[in-house]
Amino acid sequence: MRTPGVDPSAAQSNDVVCDFCLRDWDLAQPLYEGRDLACICMSCLEVAHGHLFGLGLRDAPPTWTCNLCGEFRPGPAWPGVFNPRAIICGRCVKRGVRKMKADPDSRWGKPRFKQDQG
Repeated sequence: MRTPGVDPSAAQSNDVVCDFCLRDWDLAQPLYEGRDLACICMSCLEVAHGHLFGLGLRDAPPTWTCNLCGEFRPGPAWPGVFNPRAIICGRCVKRGVRKMKADPDSRWGKPRFKQDQG
């Protein structure tokens, strides 16, 4: 997303904010951008991927729309930690991962999560 009040025609990279952690984009790590300027940083994408496809967690409200595609999709979804209104669907997580893997500068490494053994 863009910092509120920023003129889109004059936006700079530091005016771009991850919808999920609300951190400014510092150009040090890639962002995956969806519709209407919705963005997820690589750190949040790694966490979302690990939670949805590593741990199998699927904590999303019963009525929601994905920030990145704007659609309701039954199935896995991950709510942002610092922005509870930001939710990404499993399909957009997979799309983001494919984009990161295809970008040699992203240094994407699929996270490996293990469930607690109790």
